[in-house]
Amino acid sequence: MLEKKKVIIKKEEKFDLKKVIGGRIKRARRDKSAQWVADRVGLTRSGLSQIENGKSNVSAAMLWKIAGVLHININEFFPVVPEASSFEKQDAEIIKKEDEEGAKFMKAAYLDR
Repeated sequence: MLEKKKVIIKKEEKFDLKKVIGGRIKRARRDKSAQWVADRVGLTRSGLSQIENGKSNVSAAMLWKIAGVLHININEFFPVVPEASSFEKQDAEIIKKEDEEGAKFMKAAYLDR
């Protein structure tokens, strides 16, 4: 069993995760306009801009939708967390089923690309 370590982030080590994620969304759009992405995920262009500029929080569900319409892995929005693993073998089947259901949703919702 892996030993859990308590992580303490000192004030000077903090960074604005909203800006990091927002910037990665903006770069992931490449040739797609903010309006194009916003229309497909149920946001206004202004709402997406607020997220991309780190001024608004974005939900995990919205990140998943954005990743889906851009055909990228949601992990690309996040910085790497070293030595991060909390899943055990019994979680694998549940995760597999959730992944299959998510893939079906994405296929049905975003076939117009």
